[in-house]
Amino acid sequence: MTDERQQAGRLWQVLPTGLRPLDGDCLAPFPGLRIDYERRIGSIADVRSIRRELGQRCLAMGYPPRLVWRIRVAVNEVATNALVYAGGGTCRVRWDEAGMYVWIADNRAGLDVEGVHRLLKGPRRRGSWKGHGLRIASSYADSVVLATGEKGTQLLLYFRASQGGGYCYGACHPAGA
Repeated sequence: MTDERQQAGRLWQVLPTGLRPLDGDCLAPFPGLRIDYERRIGSIADVRSIRRELGQRCLAMGYPPRLVWRIRVAVNEVATNALVYAGGGTCRVRWDEAGMYVWIADNRAGLDVEGVHRLLKGPRRRGSWKGHGLRIASSYADSVVLATGEKGTQLLLYFRASQGGGYCYGACHPAGA
């Protein structure tokens, strides 16, 4: 790996097997678009509330239970990381007809991208839990993008509404629309 991975704000696709560089240097998930859900991550109670509330909303929208479980686990892992490693952050969510976008950000100086890449790429170490949350999230989400730099770390998780054989047709396409 080269030193370019240490650039502030560089974008990375998070894969269960490592990081892949993406074009761009900014992660602005919802510019000018509505945010359907927003919650501060300041305690483990906040993480639990986010997990519960997103699960309830997704079930009400018609997402299949297996997909809801995957969303809850992935969001829990990333939100917990923001709390444990950065002291907290913010969770924002947007739903559209295609799926769900979850943006979790913190304000702590960036991650060691080289270390994250090694954790994801290498074998799981017995007795060590470090790095497993991001690996789990990248396995359960359809896409995970990471931006990290001097002003903090952001992760954008995307879940397709149709994953798992279901589709939130009624919630995403109201009658008469």
